[in-house]
Amino acid sequence: MNDGTIEVIIVGGGKLPNGDSASLWQYTYHYTNQTSIDTVWVSITGNDVSIFDNPRYTVPGTMPFEKMHYNLPLIVGNSWHTNGMYGDTTKVLNKVNVNVPGGTFNDVFQLSKVRGYIVNTWAKDTIYFKEQIGLVKFSQNEFDLGPVMGNGVWELESYHIQ
Repeated sequence: MNDGTIEVIIVGGGKLPNGDSASLWQYTYHYTNQTSIDTVWVSITGNDVSIFDNPRYTVPGTMPFEKMHYNLPLIVGNSWHTNGMYGDTTKVLNKVNVNVPGGTFNDVFQLSKVRGYIVNTWAKDTIYFKEQIGLVKFSQNEFDLGPVMGNGVWELESYHIQ
């Protein structure tokens, strides 16, 4: 059953408050009868890929909230934390083969992302990440004073690399 889709496009670039270069990614969510648009900054520095909230949601001159962090190359057994104050931890669990509408992918890294309890808020997500492609499957299990819109399994339908 297809309950929703997310379209991701790179719409620009700029600098984060710390001076790092970043690309501005636009996410268009189509979920049941709702559509919403969100933007994030993606910064690649050395082996680190960080995904930040759009800085317009923060105090000018301060770094935005780091939503996700990847420490590349991915190696089974490695783990790391985001710079968030609530103990986000991501761990590379193993490599698996994944079959989604967008194709069959071998040697996909299965990651676990857990955000600790923050006054009735937590996340226990499973991410399937294919190098040179990105997320091919995502199992969202989050709670923020109630279940979060989008909980469930998201699968890659198609992709285009330039």
